[in-house]
Parts: sequence; C-alpha cells; structure tokens
Amino acid sequence: MPTTTAPDPFSDLLKDSWSAPTGPNLHNTGDLLGEWSGSNTSASNSGSTTPKPARPNYSRTAFENLNINQGAKPKVSSDTFGDLLSSQGFTASSKNVNRTLGDMRRAEEIKEMDPVSIKIRDWVIGKERNIRALLGSLNDVLWEGAEKWQQPKMADLLTAAQVKRSYYKACLVVHPDKQVGQPHEKLARAIFTELNDAWNAFEQAGSQSL
Repeated sequence: MPTTTAPDPFSDLLKDSWSAPTGPNLHNTGDLLGEWSGSNTSASNSGSTTPKPARPNYSRTAFENLNINQGAKPKVSSDTFGDLLSSQGFTASSKNVNRTLGDMRRAEEIKEMDPVSIKIRDWVIGKERNIRALLGSLNDVLWEGAEKWQQPKMADLLTAAQVKRSYYKACLVVHPDKQVGQPHEKLARAIFTELNDAWNAFEQAGSQSL
C-alpha cells in the first residue's frame, strides 16, 4: 500500500523565496549600452569641434600689422588752431599762429611802449646789470652811423681795466650832453642810463676780472 506523503506547508513559501530573480532583458541591456555609447560619442564629437582659444601673437609681424591698421595720427594744422581761436572770439592770421609764445609775450609787453623803450628792452633783456654783456652787444642798440665806437670782443673785456676802458669809450658816444637836439637824443640817454647802472653794479661787486 503506497505511503501517502503529507503536504509540506512551507514548500510554496520556499519556492517563492528561492526562485531566480528576474534580471534585465539582454536585448534591453544592449539598447542601454548603445545609448550610453552614442551619448559619449556625441559628446566627444561636440568637444572636438569646439575651437580652442587662440594664443596671443607677440611676433614682430603682428605689431607691424597693428601699426598699419591704426594708420597715421591726424596732424593739427595751423588752420585748425586758427579755427579754434576764431570759435573763441579771437582773430588769428597765419602769421600770428606761427609765432612762438615768446613772441606773443613780447608783443603784449611792448603794446604800450614807444620805439626807444622797445629797442632798449630787446637789448637789455637777459643782460640786466651785466656791464660786459652790454658793452659786447652795444652795436645791437646803437643808431646807424654812430661814431667813435668799435665793438669790443669778449676777449677784450676779461680784466677790470679792459672793462673800464670800453665803458669810457661807450660813454663818449652815448653821453646825453653830446646828443642834445639830435634825432637820437632820447635813445642815447636810455643807453647811457643802462650802461651807468651796470657799471655801478660792477664796481659794487668789486670790479672783478674774469
């Protein structure tokens, strides 16, 4: 008589617990790998097409090209300066524009001066109270035809005795008493005054020789 096996109440439970886990479909896995591979390929392709930043070029040719592209700087002409003065209410001719600042300053200083004062100013400027310099440039201020005067060289004005001798000779030419009623009386008086002041300064300094 066959033996009857009693049913195992845990068989179903163990069967469910030890059943093989359901893994991913191989076909689906292949699809995932393909998608991952394609995405990496696209990323690498996109990275390869991105241009790298250019390195700065410090070669001589680059600087020469830069200078050529910049072109020459605009030049400011005298007409431009004249237009600027005109816009500010000044009248400027081409002759005035080309004058130096020194010329413009001189023009302003001599505006109210008479011709004799202008001549004396131009002779004395830079040589004030310098007897040697004044005697060595006396021809610049003397009137044409002045007699008894020979322009000394600086080599003739080194010693105090030479300066004194040249000073006396100049006084004989420009002394005001000898020019009374003459056309150059005013100029002679102004020259004499400047020479006399310079001589007094020379004596006060000790009449030193060079």
